Amino acid sequence: FWTLFHGQNDVGELPGVTKAEQVDDARDPVQYVTSNQHVVLAVPTTIFEAGETINNFTIFSFDPEKNDRGDYKGWAYLGSVAAGGENSANCGDDLPTPCVSSTGKLSFAPPVSGTMPVIRVDMSGTQVEGPGKTRTLGANDAVDYTFDENTRQYQQPAGN
Repeated sequence: FWTLFHGQNDVGELPGVTKAEQVDDARDPVQYVTSNQHVVLAVPTTIFEAGETINNFTIFSFDPEKNDRGDYKGWAYLGSVAAGGENSANCGDDLPTPCVSSTGKLSFAPPVSGTMPVIRVDMSGTQVEGPGKTRTLGANDAVDYTFDENTRQYQQPAGN
């Protein structure tokens, strides 16, 4: 079966996932162009699970060299990074869980090594700290994700 490159609808395969997360139109995608001209694209996504809305960014990369060399899978899935959420469907005065809401702002930083950038998510808002307790998020709650060459995914370093 042959398909024109520009006629493809595939932008990456999600391993082990039967259904992709819903794209969140309320937030903007963020992109970064690496030194070797690959595009790293962070697509805002959201899921609803157990009374909570969970915001993420699903990360893809595009390799422009793969568009004319017989391997037409130029897009690759590089994982997902957490970017906040809220629990309004599962909280309140008559429930044990306090209401919280947080937002993560994604930005790219130059790579420490290699060509893939560091992804930083700066958090704001509130999160559950313990039974009946909340905590305000600030600068110390920022999370950096680095690209792991072995797994080909963005991961949060241990201790971060």
